Amino acid sequence: MKGKGHIQSFNEHQENLNISDVSGSNLTMRQLMLDRIEQIKRVENGFSKSLMKWRQPLSHGTITKYAEEINFYELSDNDLLFLFERILRRHYTQ
Repeated sequence: MKGKGHIQSFNEHQENLNISDVSGSNLTMRQLMLDRIEQIKRVENGFSKSLMKWRQPLSHGTITKYAEEINFYELSDNDLLFLFERILRRHYTQ
């Protein structure tokens, strides 16, 4: 188990996210990913291209769009998972 420095490196302390927020719920992994994308979207000013980290489009298969243009609810499970990982990487980039 690591100390608080480990948690702070992922900025989780700033977003008030806890495992207890979803424990005991009946949410699917898909819904958890969609909910997390919405949380990140709010924190990141709607994935605005005015922020450097969102100026490059996300690409996967036939999808090449800016994050702010993607309707994540219409994606297949595989596409959603892939783009979710990309969003997490960009979000946690300082």
